[in-house]
Amino acid sequence: LIPENFYKDRFSYKGYSKVSDFYTDRNLKALSILHDEIKKLKNPIKNYFLLCFSNTLLHVSDLKSENVRPLSVNNYWIPNNYLEENVWWRFEERCKRFTEGISYLSKEYKINSKSKIYKSSGISLKNTNENSIDYIITDPPYGDVIQYSELSFIWNTWLEESFNPNEELIINPKQNKDNKYYLKEFLKFSKKIKTVLKKDKYFTLCFHNKNLSIWTNLLNILFLEG
Repeated sequence: LIPENFYKDRFSYKGYSKVSDFYTDRNLKALSILHDEIKKLKNPIKNYFLLCFSNTLLHVSDLKSENVRPLSVNNYWIPNNYLEENVWWRFEERCKRFTEGISYLSKEYKINSKSKIYKSSGISLKNTNENSIDYIITDPPYGDVIQYSELSFIWNTWLEESFNPNEELIINPKQNKDNKYYLKEFLKFSKKIKTVLKKDKYFTLCFHNKNLSIWTNLLNILFLEG
């Protein structure tokens, strides 16, 4: 079931209340069969196909029409003339693209060190030491413009992942998170990145919001933190 406390809801009025509602019966069955077969595999092949599978999910849902890309309006909006794409064809096409991408990267770039991915809050930046990072680039939620935890609900459900929205830096009245909360948590983040960055190294912030007061406050925080 989709949580009732979604801040941006443009789907429930059409009777959609579960992730399964976003698919025709035929595509839901096809996805379920494909998902069950992928889960039987062993890594790294399993993760490879899960990535292709996750990139298939929106394209074969009711969220897509001839002139509308899924989530192009930053919401689970259902077009009246949605398409029913063939699940296997789309999955096969995603696998082909992913393989081409990996092939290109392996030819064009040489990775000289091992990389690690940490799944944790960007505010706390766990597993990082003081003066240890050369460059930080971050793209936090743009206030209340895009509700990332809500939009990722479909993927999390299929991939059987859980997400705690309490850790999300966002403006969302349904989560009792207002502008004051957002700026307070952003201040925590700015203090943290200042300690983990090496001296005279760099930080890039990607941000978009039409509310000038939020922009002014963010810039003020960064300025005061040096």
